[in-house]
Amino acid sequence: MRENGLLAPHRLTTSPGKAHGRTITTETVDVMWRTAMSQAVTLGEGVAHLFVAVDHCNSDCLAVHADRSANRPWSRSAKEFESISG
Repeated sequence: MRENGLLAPHRLTTSPGKAHGRTITTETVDVMWRTAMSQAVTLGEGVAHLFVAVDHCNSDCLAVHADRSANRPWSRSAKEFESISG
């Protein structure tokens, strides 16, 4: 395939990634947070999508949210996350 030019196109890396110490922490709270999603299956209601927000400074769990949909438009800011989970 390669000899005949039939391979699928792909992007080449233009810059080597920036290395870091594999830890992301901040000096104060509410500067940087991370959201993540996981799934759990329940016998009564099917799939539940679980969302969490964690502060990078002290690893506090800011909010937990469960939903039937994996759509999370509120994950863009902590304020939106707080309004959904509060």
